[in-house]
This record gives sequence, structure tokens and C-alpha cells, in this order.
Amino acid sequence: MALTAQQKKTVLASFLGWTLDAFDFFLLTFLLTDIATEFNTDVPQSPKRCS
Repeated sequence: MALTAQQKKTVLASFLGWTLDAFDFFLLTFLLTDIATEFNTDVPQSPKRCS
């Protein structure tokens, strides 16, 4: 199945959007403690789940 140029651009744009969304999530995860320190607060720990 051959894709047209427009379809290839759409797939590429979707992939790049997904990649940036994942990058944003992990960047926030790695920097959360530094951001909390900057605002003079702490990062609450999530409670453990009961099994």
C-alpha cells in the first residue's frame, strides 16, 4: 500500500506530536522535585495501593 505525500506528512506530524507529548511527560517527571524546591514546597508521595 503506497502512501501519498500528504498521507506521509500526516503520519510524520502525528508521530512528532506523540513524541513531543511523551517528552513533555518525562521532562516533568524528572524535574518535578526541582520545580517543587523552586516554589518552596514538597512533592507528596502517592499512597501505596492495598492489594
